[in-house]
Amino acid sequence: MNVIRVEQTFAVLGSLNLDADTDRVMDELMLLVEADDRLSDADMSATLAEQIVTISVAVSASNFDAARELGDASIRAAIHAAGGATPSWAEAEPSNANSVRFEVKAEHLEVA
Repeated sequence: MNVIRVEQTFAVLGSLNLDADTDRVMDELMLLVEADDRLSDADMSATLAEQIVTISVAVSASNFDAARELGDASIRAAIHAAGGATPSWAEAEPSNANSVRFEVKAEHLEVA
């Protein structure tokens, strides 16, 4: 098993209180981490003035694709559980400079 860190950066639209909104998303992501032993080390950072948020979670999986899919789904689930919406999630492409959906970094750590 490998641990892969899945990191996604978003430009947030429409938030009147991004600080409170990101706190709710992180709370929901932490609940998912507590419930699933394949998830760990969730983190979030934000540039409130620019409304840019980066969310990451480490995922233990047998291969890269499985880790990316679980990390992606977990981050999206946390956004939804916190009351957020992701209407164009499937259409977003990492190569689109206006809509960076995710950046996946392999840490190549072995899980004991």
